[in-house]
Amino acid sequence: MKRRVGDSGQQLLEVVRSVRRRWRARQLVQGGAVVLGAGFIVFFASTFGVDRLRFDDSAVLIFRIVLWTSLAGLVAWFLVRPLLRRVSDAQVALYLEEHEPSLQ
Repeated sequence: MKRRVGDSGQQLLEVVRSVRRRWRARQLVQGGAVVLGAGFIVFFASTFGVDRLRFDDSAVLIFRIVLWTSLAGLVAWFLVRPLLRRVSDAQVALYLEEHEPSLQ
């Protein structure tokens, strides 16, 4: 049995969807910034390590593996994981209530 939603209920659902999209975009931007910053740190640490070991073949291979594994882990943790999390309408409404008190 489907419930019919009135005009005001439909408008509220549109607001909730819009907020959810903006929240996901914010998560994506924040995650991307963290991945980019941490990725540069790992990259520079790898280049420093390879330089200190005088570009030994095994050191280059090991640091390359460490770099790509770290980047994959950062992407999974800071981009994929937050975007896969389901946010209920109630959570979005609570977020709206906390961050936009003028909506009541």
